[in-house]
Amino acid sequence: MTTATAAADREGSDLTVRARAEEQVAVALEYVQGKRRIERVLEAADVLLTRFAGEPDIHRRLEMFFELVRRNFSQEISVEFDGSVFRTEDRAQEADAVDCAFLIECPDGRHGVITVRYAPPGTLGLTASEWRAAMGLLARIAGLGSGGHARCVR
Repeated sequence: MTTATAAADREGSDLTVRARAEEQVAVALEYVQGKRRIERVLEAADVLLTRFAGEPDIHRRLEMFFELVRRNFSQEISVEFDGSVFRTEDRAQEADAVDCAFLIECPDGRHGVITVRYAPPGTLGLTASEWRAAMGLLARIAGLGSGGHARCVR
């Protein structure tokens, strides 16, 4: 092996090691960022539960849910329940927007619907799948806070 060939091999090996190290740093960074995004969702759920505990009025609870989601998770949301309606103005449909809907059903026959649209990355930087999971958690808390349960219908 010539000196030039050996030097080229070492240089190629150094590039491979450097690329592998950069890849590992990127994976670690994504893990940390993902953990932070999940922590923010859990903090929002905790805030919602704490506020619900201090508010006996179901309609006020749903308004609290609406405001929390509008401020932190989506600028386009609609909550309709037992005569109460909380809604933002519809926005232009974005190409990568994700939407979902939840039906709230109570044992006494009251019912409602929550519809939400999201365009990643949003204010919290959530991916579309993280956002759907967050909305599922928060909508189920809203369902429980209204005296029933919520289930995803879209």
